[in-house]
Amino acid sequence: MDGRRPGADSRPVSPQVIGALNDLLSGRVPIMFADLPLVLSHIQNGGLRALAIGDTTRSPALPDVPTVTEAGVPGYSAAAWYGLFAPAGTPAPVIAKLQTEVTAILQQPDVRKRMTELGATPVGSKPAEFRKFQLSEMKRWKEVVDSAQIRME
Repeated sequence: MDGRRPGADSRPVSPQVIGALNDLLSGRVPIMFADLPLVLSHIQNGGLRALAIGDTTRSPALPDVPTVTEAGVPGYSAAAWYGLFAPAGTPAPVIAKLQTEVTAILQQPDVRKRMTELGATPVGSKPAEFRKFQLSEMKRWKEVVDSAQIRME
């Protein structure tokens, strides 16, 4: 994703993930960064080859696939993440109840096992922790977008 890296020659192809995945599967594009849950079944059935994992650690779903850092790009880290959001103004007790229940669900062994099999890593952080994480991600990616002069088309 970060074409500013030494030796990287990359360009955006398709803004729509499913269209980009179809382009990759059909051979119209040679490489793609994708969320692991989106492509894991294609990797497992041999339709795609995983070259590296963008996170800082290997995926339990693909333990033999190196991270991008292990593959030779020091310091690389880009991982997909998902969050549960509620409308602004949702009462604090409702948010607390949602967080408690979702965390309990994410701690269930069968849920953790299935999410891991699908290429996801369940976390279940508290709202303040998640907000801090969001802000750090927005700051980090804003710097990448600004330095690469990426503009909306």
